[in-house]
Amino acid sequence: MVSTDNTLNPLQNFTSEDFQNPLKVSNALAPFIAKHSNTWKFIEENTFGSKDELLKSKKQFIDVLLRIISEEGEWKKWKNDSALNQCFLVLRLLCRESLGSEKVYSEDSMKILLLHATMLPTQTFVDSQNQLEVLKCVANILLQSADCRAKVLSVLTESTTKIQSQLPASPPSMANSVMVVNEVLKLMFNLLTAEQNDGSVGLMGIVPKTESPKEWNEREGYKEILASTLQIYLNFENVVDKNPLATPISHCIHTLMNYPVKNYTTLFFGSDSNQPNLGVLEKSLSILKSTIDIAFNKTEAKLSASSSESTIHVGNGDDEDETALVGGQRIDDVLPPLIIFLKNLAKDDMRSRIYIRDVLMPKDIDRTKALDSGSALPNRMIKMMTSISLNTLKETVSELIFTLCDEDASKLIQYVGYGNCAGFLFQRGLLPQNTPTTSSSGMPATMGSMSTSDKRQINPITGEYVPDREEESEWDKMTEEEKEREAERLFVLFEKLNKTGVIKVGMPDKDSK
Repeated sequence: MVSTDNTLNPLQNFTSEDFQNPLKVSNALAPFIAKHSNTWKFIEENTFGSKDELLKSKKQFIDVLLRIISEEGEWKKWKNDSALNQCFLVLRLLCRESLGSEKVYSEDSMKILLLHATMLPTQTFVDSQNQLEVLKCVANILLQSADCRAKVLSVLTESTTKIQSQLPASPPSMANSVMVVNEVLKLMFNLLTAEQNDGSVGLMGIVPKTESPKEWNEREGYKEILASTLQIYLNFENVVDKNPLATPISHCIHTLMNYPVKNYTTLFFGSDSNQPNLGVLEKSLSILKSTIDIAFNKTEAKLSASSSESTIHVGNGDDEDETALVGGQRIDDVLPPLIIFLKNLAKDDMRSRIYIRDVLMPKDIDRTKALDSGSALPNRMIKMMTSISLNTLKETVSELIFTLCDEDASKLIQYVGYGNCAGFLFQRGLLPQNTPTTSSSGMPATMGSMSTSDKRQINPITGEYVPDREEESEWDKMTEEEKEREAERLFVLFEKLNKTGVIKVGMPDKDSK
């Protein structure tokens, strides 16, 4: 949405006396908030009125707001906190657009905002609605300005410990505290990923990648951020809405996935290499399983109910993918960061790789049926590797499984089957020149925990056991209703492939034989 106002400053005609009255300020700001809560561009995309006038008006408006919230501003004489909260809200809306917001990016303005957020080193942490709104405002500013990210960085490292210590032990009373923690974790993510945007500041931006792990650990601030984030991640349970990836857990994952694990192994796993602390791995895999179960169990229940109500049900696995939701969001939108974090753990730490591999790629996986069928976690992970609907998960899960196979294409094929990983290997340019032949052992000995003593023949395309000749085929085992359902599933799959252009299905010529 863009603004269509001639002026953006409802306070432009206020006198000094008016600013002493918080009710007048509140009444003037309320219509602006109601009209522009969804406005993202006030100047750049405005098609109504003079852009120069709008720019001038916006700058004047920001000047007034900064004057009100300044250290010795009018707000100190107010007894109405809601008016001050509205000032922060309006400033946040205006700062969604960098044009005209330059004054907010100054060092003095940032100090004012951090003062109200009680994030300065000399302040005592205060958990309030005003602080929450200020943190949201700061988060918007950090997205716009690399300079501000640099100014906030040193302050943020200390505030995380204070915020972590403020987490109540009882979940029902945590509402406002959790919201504040969410905003601070967003700030962390912005700071840690700054290098990806402009290379100016942030974990990867100011720390040369050639430095040793010891030098990384000695970097002021980053170690403290990680320690506080891990505390929140390990100790917070989303028991209220039963969404394993609800905030602040999701924000913790966004921060953790940006840390190089090998440089902080002591914080991730403890100092005892003989008995490492596996809490991070256990928590992450627990969240993974719970999230996938919640998403797909609900979907399967709906499809089952739909099937029982109708004599004919057209659907397939990708119908499940499209409707797989967690907390009202598509699983393809919320789960990939956790998959990336698990991949980072497996890539940088061999102990983690073996632990995750044992859970996601067990050597006793059921090969008597298709590996992408069933409700077990390993089966659902393999299924996501070939999903048509879950594009992001298809990529991230394939990367994770490939990492667990020591990034060896032959090991990947031998475990999941050529058909389940061919698309991924093609994208990576790792497809073998020759189609794999039937193997008589489950896994090569080099896979360690993945090796198996089972000598049954394995189909290299599907990863299933090759049935004995006298054994009845899967198709013959099906009832007529199951055969009809399978035919419908294949029909829908071909329709989807036809629409996406992967293949073109047409009717045969009349003269065809």
